[in-house]
Amino acid sequence: GMLRVAVLESTGWHDEVVAALVYAFGQQPSTALTLYLKAQRYGIDQIYAAFAPRASIFPAARIRDHLVRSWMPAPDVIVLATGEWDFAYHTDILHHLFTSSPNTYLLCVVHHAAQWEAQTMRPELLPVLLPWVDAGRITFLTLAPHVAHVLSTVAIPTWHRQVSAANTSPLAARVETFVPVFPVAGLAGQRTSVGPGETPFAIQGNFDPARRNYDHILSRLRSDQQAADLTLHLLGSGKGLKLPIEGLEGRVVVDSKLDYLPYYAIIARSVALVPSFATDQYYVERASSTVAASLIAGCPLVANRRLLDTYTYLDESVVWVQEDDEDEMDVVIRVARDRSAAERSAKSENVRRRTRELC
Repeated sequence: GMLRVAVLESTGWHDEVVAALVYAFGQQPSTALTLYLKAQRYGIDQIYAAFAPRASIFPAARIRDHLVRSWMPAPDVIVLATGEWDFAYHTDILHHLFTSSPNTYLLCVVHHAAQWEAQTMRPELLPVLLPWVDAGRITFLTLAPHVAHVLSTVAIPTWHRQVSAANTSPLAARVETFVPVFPVAGLAGQRTSVGPGETPFAIQGNFDPARRNYDHILSRLRSDQQAADLTLHLLGSGKGLKLPIEGLEGRVVVDSKLDYLPYYAIIARSVALVPSFATDQYYVERASSTVAASLIAGCPLVANRRLLDTYTYLDESVVWVQEDDEDEMDVVIRVARDRSAAERSAKSENVRRRTRELC
């Protein structure tokens, strides 16, 4: 019969992770997909429809009626796309399903490994979570291998059963890595803010100085003659940047609140996507959306050795390598100046090929 899969995302923050899951399940034969979503932002529904045209989509809140009041048969697989929150908001449902639907299996997506340490978890979580772990009915899906490592070696060892629990064997939780990427078609035909003859490079993500460091790149754009022909596209929104950016009129383009297809199209037209991480956390306990955006759009990242060592599904063939004596702007300038259009497009094709392999 049909495999019934439900995907729950109850925060509204992780459209692209949901899209990657929808793509993965949409490829499987005889799978009936139901999505319970807090929000569908920026035209992501077009992407869902392309990958799984027959999926049913409901507001996240409806999952209670469907599963606790049994308006729908229980799914074979429930995917918690923002596991930290989806689990915490729905402990009652998951507790109910554990006993009422003994064949239901959970896939729990982990964004921040550190939030799964016992001392930071909500106290009601572990008593509901541990029976699923002990029964072998849950797999934790991290979005990069370094997150899997921290979850397995740091967070999960803090989980202790209640003293009265009959089971005294050590916890064995299944942890896998799922790279949240998917193919997008038709980017070449999108109208974008990239002008003819422009040499664009891009930074994506919330304008948040705690996540990304803009100052260095902006000061190089102002002061370095070699950067005179480059245009920076800032893709995102937020209060963390003072706009417009002084002294760089026409050379910094802010692309805010774009739909996903034009957003990916701007990245696809860029010579490089720059991570400009302001925190070590993207190397330690969480996965960066910038890495996924590079793969989805087919634009090489500027990547230092630490990034290549951390995101092990990347290698030198799909990035512009930042050597130890260089900063990110050195790499962007070098690529724009020294690499031919043919070399740049060959590198982008490598990125697209890697994405197809990871899907």
